[in-house]
Amino acid sequence: MQKWRKMFPPMRSRRANRREPASVLVVERQAPRSRRRRIGRRLLVLAVGLVLGLSAFGYFYLEAEQDLDAWLAGRLGQSEPTIFYAAPRRIRVGQRLSREHVLGHLSRAGYTESSKTEDLRRGRYRNGREGVDVWPGVLAAERFPRLRIVFSRDGRTIQRLVDLETGRDLESADLEPEPIGSVARSVGTPTDSRRGLRLEVEYRQLPRHLVHAIVAVEDKRFFEHTGVDYLGILRALWRDLRAGEVVQGGSTITQQLVKNILVGSERTLWRKVREAFLALALERRLSKEEIFTRYVNVIYLGRRGGLSVYGVGAAAREYFDKDVSHLTLPEAAFLAGIIHRPGSYITATPRPEVLERGLRRRNLVLDLMAEQGFITRAEAEAAKRAPLGLRFRAGRPGTEVSAPYFLDYVQEQLAELFPTSDLGQLGYRIYTTIDMDLQRAATTALTEGLERLDRELARRRERTPPGTVQGALVALHARTGAILTMVGGRNYVESQFNRATDARRQPGSAIKPFVYAAALESGEHEGRPLTLADLYMDEPRTFEGGYAPKNFGDTYLLRPVTVREALARSLNVVTVQIAQETGYETVARMIERCGLPRPPAHAATALGASEVTPLELAAAYTVFPSGGQRAVPFAMARIITAEGRLLQETAPR
Repeated sequence: MQKWRKMFPPMRSRRANRREPASVLVVERQAPRSRRRRIGRRLLVLAVGLVLGLSAFGYFYLEAEQDLDAWLAGRLGQSEPTIFYAAPRRIRVGQRLSREHVLGHLSRAGYTESSKTEDLRRGRYRNGREGVDVWPGVLAAERFPRLRIVFSRDGRTIQRLVDLETGRDLESADLEPEPIGSVARSVGTPTDSRRGLRLEVEYRQLPRHLVHAIVAVEDKRFFEHTGVDYLGILRALWRDLRAGEVVQGGSTITQQLVKNILVGSERTLWRKVREAFLALALERRLSKEEIFTRYVNVIYLGRRGGLSVYGVGAAAREYFDKDVSHLTLPEAAFLAGIIHRPGSYITATPRPEVLERGLRRRNLVLDLMAEQGFITRAEAEAAKRAPLGLRFRAGRPGTEVSAPYFLDYVQEQLAELFPTSDLGQLGYRIYTTIDMDLQRAATTALTEGLERLDRELARRRERTPPGTVQGALVALHARTGAILTMVGGRNYVESQFNRATDARRQPGSAIKPFVYAAALESGEHEGRPLTLADLYMDEPRTFEGGYAPKNFGDTYLLRPVTVREALARSLNVVTVQIAQETGYETVARMIERCGLPRPPAHAATALGASEVTPLELAAAYTVFPSGGQRAVPFAMARIITAEGRLLQETAPR
């Protein structure tokens, strides 16, 4: 029976057996249709993704185009800086001023050799055999003449000044002033305006080896790509993903320019995407030369004297004391090398390890230039043997490059004039009163004087650490009150406190001329008006209240002296006696009339016991050369808007 069951299975089993092949057959017929559906779905997803990708690309690109339109029109991105200028440079026939000195001033004032620019908005000059021809820019043409400066045969004296428009000889003329600083609003910092040194250059001014050095170290395919180095971005993206954060840029020069002027430095993926699209759009708008020029004019290249240095023009002037067009190959390689991290190679006081680091970085750039065919290996090796050659414009390490304390003072006054305005966005031109030749001399004099004092204190074994003694210096035009120099401290980087304007100290013997002025105006001696010939005994003496001043060094002449001699020798005892006879109240009133805070009416006032600032004291002294009229100090001569409109002009008072 079991055998028959095996030979003839039940009907249900046979049906099941018959259905199994049918089931297999169905699967075989449905498989091609299932694959087609999967392929169709994938193609649909791919098409949708492609459409979305193209739409996103179009959206980002159109947005980038709109941003560039706004930037080129001046409505977006880094704002037009407000620039501060020194006083114009007055030159005269017969003045001992060399051709090199004049050319240096023109370069610092932003002038360009006429053969290297076609921009009539810029000041230009031509250094010819007959002399130096000077053509001011469009905005300055009304105030400064087109001029030919003829020098003596040795080139050290101005022999003749000729107005190029009229052909008329001039006895004197003004040259455009040099910029001493600027304030601009940085991208991505809506509440921060950064102060710095800027000196714009044109592409034709750049030596070829400087262009090649920057390209070699920053973007070797700059003149080939379309704004974005895709392989570089993928390489940077891979490293960022592995690190879990943004650690590498991979940006081209075009992208770096976009970051500086439009995007900001926020390290996010969205910023990188926007930066890439802006770079692509920018390459369609500007030539490679225009992009490169804008880039080298905005890059940050370190700090000097409390001011940031922006652009290769300012860096060449501050670090090598020369025009950018005169940079040598080793100097160009150094500037190119510090772009990525200027603070590592430029410090307030050059230290041996910093100089060695800069030398290694410069030599690396020279090697890259040789590898990429910009220079030969022999040229690279010869350039490596050259010293670093930093020649800071201030002339000595540690001294200020410009006038940072003075700029602080000017900005404080501007904040009072325009309390609701942002200087970093206005694009004003502020023409100040400072004389930069005198300013540099004043800075050097104060620095050297304090260094001598350090040595003297060390010799006396005083417990004052070297470099901690402070000082200040301010100089005014005696008749107008224009501030010619202002040094507010030993080193602005270490201390921004302006001792010239804010530090109240006892003036000591500097107050004595006001005591004698009060006495000569209304004082009496032995029953008659005081004269310079009246005699007083120079000897120890005790005054009312037990006040017993001593002469300097506790030395006395022990003989009669005239009023004139007492003032010339700054004799303390005689001065207090004259103040007592004149009346302490009269002396205090005279000090107040000359512009100083009114001091207490007692004997110590005659020896400068009350406190004043150096600026107040300098202003008070202007009464002596001006016939008793005190000149009011002022720092700004003119304020010009970005459109060239005169906003304010200060007349001497």
